[in-house]
Amino acid sequence: MSRIIYFWLGLMIGLSLSLSDAFADYPMSFENKGRVITVRAAPKKALTFGTPAAEIMAALGLGPFMLGRIQGREGLLPEYEAALKEVPKYFDPDVESQEIVKGADFFFGQFPKDAREIRWDWLPVYVLEPGSLEDLYQRIREIGQIFQVEDRADRLLTELNDKLYQTTSRLTSYEPIKALVYDIRADGVYTAGGPDFESRLVDLAGGDNIFSDLEAWSKVTPEEILARDPEAIIVLDYGTEEAEKKVASLKAHPVLSQTRAVKLDKILIMTLNSLESGLRAPQAVETLAKFFHPSLYEVNASK
Repeated sequence: MSRIIYFWLGLMIGLSLSLSDAFADYPMSFENKGRVITVRAAPKKALTFGTPAAEIMAALGLGPFMLGRIQGREGLLPEYEAALKEVPKYFDPDVESQEIVKGADFFFGQFPKDAREIRWDWLPVYVLEPGSLEDLYQRIREIGQIFQVEDRADRLLTELNDKLYQTTSRLTSYEPIKALVYDIRADGVYTAGGPDFESRLVDLAGGDNIFSDLEAWSKVTPEEILARDPEAIIVLDYGTEEAEKKVASLKAHPVLSQTRAVKLDKILIMTLNSLESGLRAPQAVETLAKFFHPSLYEVNASK
């Protein structure tokens, strides 16, 4: 419970800061993903990589300043489709091969490569990919500063905070449920570690990531998972492999099928975009909270 209280206090303090005092003029410099980027003028031909970044731009009313967006399999939420209807879409995940990059003056998103490998002399590359909700809020503040829409960013953060509070305020008394974020790839099982954004959402929803001691996404063995015996499993849905097949392989596995979560069929499929660092975070926390603590949620909802 204390981690939710401290988180909430931190966000409220952050929201009370005046955005307009941070940067008044260009050029603007920001620490981002272990490096400093400089924006010398207000972008007019921005390019986004990934759905979360595109949705942030849409929510801030920045569609007219976008040259294009590169996205994965999952599209935008319906409420953002209209705002970016006229923005061209590209689907090639190889960032460097995109001809569209040559005409851009700002690049924003969650990239498949390390940001330090993705750089062009003329193009500021701003990476989303925060490690916490506080970091996400800071990214939104800075995008607001870069495009000179600080007031819109402030309103958006207040809306996100209000949505999040609707869930966290329900979690007044609970025992954290031991949870596993599960992804299976060609070479084995992978899971979110302590610094990962998915782990932060699990914590806020009243869960306890059983691999919070690991650094970032890591490969783990079935035996390690069974030894920590999760009570709930979140299966990631993305790419070309159907999530239902991942669940089937989980239930058929001679070791993983022995975990409490599988025995009780306490398995939830969630899209990767819903758990990534973007505007879907408050909804993801609510979905996870209902999954982890359905009885507590139902009791509070009836009051």
